[in-house]
Amino acid sequence: MNSNNEIDDFLEGALKRQMQARPADDAAVERALKRLAAPLPRQKMPLWRLPGVLLDWQFAPAWPRVAALACCAALGFVIGIAGVDRRFDGGGSTLTIASNTDIGSIVFEPEAFVAIINPNAALVYGSYFGGTGGDTPYGIALDAQGNIYVEGTTASTDFPATATAYQSVLYGPTDTFLFEINANSTTVLYATYLGGEGRDDGRGLAVSPSGRVYFAASTLSQLFPMAGSSYRTTLPGSESLVIGVIDTTQSGVSSLVYATYLGGSTADEVRDIALDSSGRLLLTGWTLSSDFPTTANALQPKAPGTAVAFVTRVNVPSAPAQFLDYSTFLGGSGGDVAYNIAADSAGLIYVSGYTLSLDFPVSSNAIQSQWGGGIDGFLVKLNPAVAGMGGLLYGSYFGGSGMVVPTGLAIAPNGNVFLGGYTTDSLPINGSAWQGSFGGGYTDGFVMAVQIGSAASGGGSSNSLDCRDRDVRGGTASPAAPSCSPRDDRARR
Repeated sequence: MNSNNEIDDFLEGALKRQMQARPADDAAVERALKRLAAPLPRQKMPLWRLPGVLLDWQFAPAWPRVAALACCAALGFVIGIAGVDRRFDGGGSTLTIASNTDIGSIVFEPEAFVAIINPNAALVYGSYFGGTGGDTPYGIALDAQGNIYVEGTTASTDFPATATAYQSVLYGPTDTFLFEINANSTTVLYATYLGGEGRDDGRGLAVSPSGRVYFAASTLSQLFPMAGSSYRTTLPGSESLVIGVIDTTQSGVSSLVYATYLGGSTADEVRDIALDSSGRLLLTGWTLSSDFPTTANALQPKAPGTAVAFVTRVNVPSAPAQFLDYSTFLGGSGGDVAYNIAADSAGLIYVSGYTLSLDFPVSSNAIQSQWGGGIDGFLVKLNPAVAGMGGLLYGSYFGGSGMVVPTGLAIAPNGNVFLGGYTTDSLPINGSAWQGSFGGGYTDGFVMAVQIGSAASGGGSSNSLDCRDRDVRGGTASPAAPSCSPRDDRARR
């Protein structure tokens, strides 16, 4: 596989192989797609879709769809939600289905929305935001004052930029957008496009305690705006990453504090960013570049396959020599995509995503040490201070012959790891699971809690992870993954 089309074909083929075992579901999907030709009530429009984004396909069971969540404990655990709803182009809505397993084409324009929910599950604020083109948010954050920040991708020529915007017009087919709303949800404090002449896809957002806004995007633009002492000022491949810092209290060109390209000579896409306790920026996603920048302390300094995940930690803004703090490939020979990244107070890094690799790196205390044969989820815990496989504190598959895709990751103060996502498979559950089995349909959501234990008992140790060391909750899982026996359950409780 040495081209984007070959990778697309590879993953589409994997998807079709999964579907061939579910002919009834294929028929149901076809019926659902055909119903889209007629107007239906919102949230009554199931859609199976394969976005034209390399190595990033997913099922979207209904619209509107939540794309990002954020929680602010300082505000009493207020939850911010960003998502996308569907706005059809009434004059051009079309649907073509070639066969049961082929993807139909649908003309619609997604509309971004933002909402705030209080701890009593009451809607405090909700609004659409965007222009007449497609607007898709991928990140949301709240600062200590309750201001709301959203980042994503827009194709709208009339996106509502503020007078203080760094960029007030759409430059490419799509640009990244970023906006800030005040805590009372009454005023748009800052809104801007960010992009160059090519496609730009805003995919990561984080806000520091001081209110500085960090963003990441995937770009095909050679003219994406740079600022500060950039690590790299030219596009290194056909598609690369852009990392930047915005100060929304400033206006115009002064608001872009820092921006740089990052990547290898082929194609790279970012899927998530986060800040660690020291203010360093963490990034993850996937790469086709065998020369993606890595550091001497990398877990995997060389790409183990054609399409693999990456895990990177950078200092921004900083001089180029201090920029790259840690960077490694992560994966095996079959194809790997990382969706989420986080860090604990000790600076240890957690990454989740999905893999098709039978040789993905796992630790001796894994919940599931062997590939289930499908599109399996993975969870990894890394110590970036240790080079090589000694830095793998935890690595595990979870899944079977179907599909398990984790799209959310959070680390609790006690070190427990929480995962959420969607699946066509079964997952290991315990007696307290809210839903004890796969519910049918095309996908189910799942929530999983994993207790990994201390770093000292991670990968490379002689200790194995038994039921007393883990807690798994969800509505899904895998014949390849062990479940707790009644004796083990009693021991854990």
